[in-house]
Amino acid sequence: MSEFDPRLIVWKGGIVPAFSAAVRYLLVPFILFYILARVFNGFDRPDWSDIFDDLQTIVLLFSMPLIVLAFLRGLYPRGSYSRFTFAVIALPVVVFMAYSMLLGGRIQDLLAQDGLDMDLMLLFYFAFIGAVLGLLVHLGDFIDERYNFLVLRSRLLATPAPPARVARDPAKHRTWHDFLPRYGRYRPGFKESKGAFTRFIVWPTIIFLAAAAILVKVNDSLPVDFDLALKDTASLLIVIGVPLAALAFFKGFYPKGSVSRFAFFAAMALLTCLWIWYAALGGVASVDMTGMASVKVDYSLFILLFILAAALWALYALVEMISYRPDWRRNGFYPVEDAKIKEQKDLDKARKRMEKQKKAEEKRQGKV
Repeated sequence: MSEFDPRLIVWKGGIVPAFSAAVRYLLVPFILFYILARVFNGFDRPDWSDIFDDLQTIVLLFSMPLIVLAFLRGLYPRGSYSRFTFAVIALPVVVFMAYSMLLGGRIQDLLAQDGLDMDLMLLFYFAFIGAVLGLLVHLGDFIDERYNFLVLRSRLLATPAPPARVARDPAKHRTWHDFLPRYGRYRPGFKESKGAFTRFIVWPTIIFLAAAAILVKVNDSLPVDFDLALKDTASLLIVIGVPLAALAFFKGFYPKGSVSRFAFFAAMALLTCLWIWYAALGGVASVDMTGMASVKVDYSLFILLFILAAALWALYALVEMISYRPDWRRNGFYPVEDAKIKEQKDLDKARKRMEKQKKAEEKRQGKV
């Protein structure tokens, strides 16, 4: 229970997480649902207006405990069991909130009545996976900062201090050592993976499925094959997005300057090129209007420019490795933040300037 000791609490530390949770779980969804409720009420759609009114109630009900849990989590230092415990408690609240927003299938039924064929359970699955990845970010933060917390606790509570970290000898380091897990950090790895999951899977899938449902609703003359093509593309993007999210984890896990980060970064850039090609439907959109006309648009050259831009990230990964590697080695193969690198470079410049001034002064005194 020493990790819940009040002496570890930093009161101002809970303000930022609580504010962030208030914006994410209360302000943004509540304002959005309020506006939509008023809009549909103006269009004389009381059924949809009631739906969004109920969603506002759910937001108010679940956002309050999430804000409190975020505040309590922020009170305790990173790397403590207390901070991680509140993050774990928040997970089922977020999941239950997302499930409650389905309103027992009422939204699904209303969409079906309006002729929109969309599976809202898929959105819940995305929300569930996103919440789990969010918890893994906190788990990674706990693992990465555990040593620093134990040092802090030993100072504040007079508990035994952990053994001092030993800097790794650059002379004994080999290139393949860059792939050892001891050089990585879990928090940036899980954070990158969560971002890739949202970027390459969630939003594209929602856009493609929504586009398929809306186009079929608006224009009944669209062939079934086109609708199926959009849904198949969404499924294919999920298949490619999963390894992209996995590669993103290792890209964030290994530090800048390591060969391991470069390898996964470059692989992710190349796989992104494939993802762009399929997301753009191969650069050709062809729709055969039943009994009317056939429309075909070739924009492959435009898509190739995007693919070339994505491939350049592999070159960026190489430049990043070359630039950061000396600082990473100098820091004993512990991750180096950009601010620390800048500080070290400023110190080096100041030292060289002082040495130059000293030599000039000695030269001047020698002439005298």
